[in-house]
Amino acid sequence: MDANELLKLIKQRRSYRQFENKQISDDELRMILEAGMYAPNAGGRQSTIFLVTQDHEINETLGKINRSAAQIVEGRYVNKAQPSIIDNPKLKSGFYGAPTVITLLAPKRFLYSEADCAVAAENMLLMAHALRLGGCMIARADETMSSEYGQELLSKKSIDDHYKGFYHILLGYPKGNTYAKPRKDRVYYD
Repeated sequence: MDANELLKLIKQRRSYRQFENKQISDDELRMILEAGMYAPNAGGRQSTIFLVTQDHEINETLGKINRSAAQIVEGRYVNKAQPSIIDNPKLKSGFYGAPTVITLLAPKRFLYSEADCAVAAENMLLMAHALRLGGCMIARADETMSSEYGQELLSKKSIDDHYKGFYHILLGYPKGNTYAKPRKDRVYYD
């Protein structure tokens, strides 16, 4: 891939909040996780961990917990074509029915944990887009995974309490359209 193709991929990537009722393939998931694991990380620590959930009931429960932590802002839309839970109080899950959810967790007491999770998330979302999948990064992972249900799930996976959730990555086959606002010039030179 040359630089122009990469820039085109970056410009075309959008967040999706509507998904087909079809699970992504194991190969697609493997490539997305590999993209996340090869993201830059502070000091080469490789301390971000990826919790993959593809169980519908688990994702629905976590999505409802995530939803309960969100604030509704009336009259504002994140995306009119695919409203978010902030826009639409009728949406019951912060995971929008995504068949695959990857929760990014990192050490609680490391200065760059959130940054490490953010760059891993963007790598995964770009790979998902390259695979023609829909994806969306969701906040409130700390609130979601700090819940009693979230803590039980982490315990079952032997993820100790030195880690906290930073983001959820929703993945699936996109349904419907999304749109992008025209980009403003936000670059200043001295």
